[in-house]
Amino acid sequence: MSRAPRYGRRDALAAIGGLGLASFACCTRVSAAETGHPTLLVTQADIAAARRAIATDALVAKWYRALRRQGDALLGQPPTSLEFEAKRPTMLVTSRRVLDRVRLLGGLYLLSGDRRYAARAKAELAAADRFPNWNPSHFLDTAEMAHAFALGLDWLADALSKEERARLVAAIVEQGIEPGLDAHAQRAGWTQGGSNWNLVCNGGLILAALAVARDVPARANELIDRCLASAQHAMASYAPDGAWDEGPSYWAYATQYASFLLGGIERALGPSALARSPGFADTGLFGVHMTGPTGRFFNFGDAWEENESGPELFWLSRRFDRPIYATYYRPFAGAHPGILDVLWYDPRVQSARDAGTPTCACFRHVEVASLRGAWDDSRAAWIAIKGGDNMASHGDLDLGTFVLESGGARFAIDLGSDDYALPGYFEAPKRYSYYRKASRGQNLCMPTGLNQDSGAKAKVVSFAADGEDAHAILDLDDAWPGTARARRGAALIGSRDFAMVDEIDRLRPLRWTWQMHTKARVTIDGAHALLRQDSAVLHLRIVEPTQARFSVEEVRLAPPEMSAKGVRRLAIHFREAAGALRVAVLGSPLEQAEQALARIRAPLAAWSRR
Repeated sequence: MSRAPRYGRRDALAAIGGLGLASFACCTRVSAAETGHPTLLVTQADIAAARRAIATDALVAKWYRALRRQGDALLGQPPTSLEFEAKRPTMLVTSRRVLDRVRLLGGLYLLSGDRRYAARAKAELAAADRFPNWNPSHFLDTAEMAHAFALGLDWLADALSKEERARLVAAIVEQGIEPGLDAHAQRAGWTQGGSNWNLVCNGGLILAALAVARDVPARANELIDRCLASAQHAMASYAPDGAWDEGPSYWAYATQYASFLLGGIERALGPSALARSPGFADTGLFGVHMTGPTGRFFNFGDAWEENESGPELFWLSRRFDRPIYATYYRPFAGAHPGILDVLWYDPRVQSARDAGTPTCACFRHVEVASLRGAWDDSRAAWIAIKGGDNMASHGDLDLGTFVLESGGARFAIDLGSDDYALPGYFEAPKRYSYYRKASRGQNLCMPTGLNQDSGAKAKVVSFAADGEDAHAILDLDDAWPGTARARRGAALIGSRDFAMVDEIDRLRPLRWTWQMHTKARVTIDGAHALLRQDSAVLHLRIVEPTQARFSVEEVRLAPPEMSAKGVRRLAIHFREAAGALRVAVLGSPLEQAEQALARIRAPLAAWSRR
């Protein structure tokens, strides 16, 4: 896999933004005389290409028929009403519903010319225009609503009366542009940070500013300047190799808005320096490698297993000439196609194997490694393991956790997110009292019941992929400071078998537990555990210590935490002691795996010298 230069985040900021705000201000002059629509995200050429694809490509035609059915169903439904979450002061569900509907209906209008879709989209916007505000205290709500109104103003341009257009412009300015300028003037946290919020808020605001640039050019250009300067912080988060430390779900969310931000600004102003941010062109490969053979994400942090990649992969494929991104995304688009999947469609086919993409990869800064037995095989072996930073946005106390797939099943799972409305869910230390966020909810070898240090970091200190064998070794010395020094190694052997080895120096007497969460049915026979899931089987064997034995228990979580029904915790318990502890667990779809046994018995230091 090709690699970007190994910038740290601070170096990346310098690389893409060292000239500062003034360097953007001199180039972000959107013309007040600009005419012709659409101008946001799609062009007349995109619409023409989409119409050709609908006529000639059976897959796109299928998506379009499904979208027409959704649009037709909306024609008879009332517009969205204002709704806040029951336990949190956010109307994000409302903003997203308005955006989804306006984008769908507006896109269908562009493609079909059927004015019923335009009329229904206008009704949606008119209802939202009656909301008292767009909830700028939770600025994601404002940004996504501004995005919706921007698309409505641009995509429905020739279906709007002067009065309708004036109302949309006024709403965008009053509820989007001015709150956005206030947030930047007050240096709101998202304007200075590198999380998904930065790209979503700046992306939505830039689209809004572009939409009204001919009406309020001074205010629009001021906001664009500020958003572009702010977005440098988040774009630097892709360095050095395109990974995203909030996990794959928030990678998809952030990258979708990066494509909106850049797609909007480059359509208006030409190529942007932000698109050259270190690692950004490679970011699609993070999604490729964080997706297991079963099609599910390695859902660390607050991520979900369901693959939430979106049309940004088509945009990235076209923008950076990486058809592998389009090929990777196309099957996921088919599950829930959106209108941008049709408008941004890239028909090119290039599998990961055909592109020469290695089956294994290590992403720095996020410090996550993916070890895969083969491409294009839903039953292939795959193990992914992470180090990184416990202080990362949406992070858990999970340095060293892993997921594992074999035979078409995910045997080692990550429990992902809980209810965001739980008291203190995003505040330490309360966050780490919840099972899914605490160390006890991860797949670790750990002091029993003891959380990792919330400020701990872990690097991949050795990574190699040689033929059918690959490994990654993590330095976990920071995880439990003053308690233990540790290394954890994960290996894929012969493209089929797994080794998980922990080498620990216990600095004080404590009980320790090796644990793995699974939804498989588990049968235990001492040091052997047989896991069954559908037609897939996985044999786990404790190789070291020789006297250790497996146990298994149901994970039962009490409200208000979400249920973990069906989840089991496979564990190895060690008595209280200090000194050296080596835990070696072998996994294989076969009961015997002699080749892997020789590898797993070798010390981790020898893995690096092979």
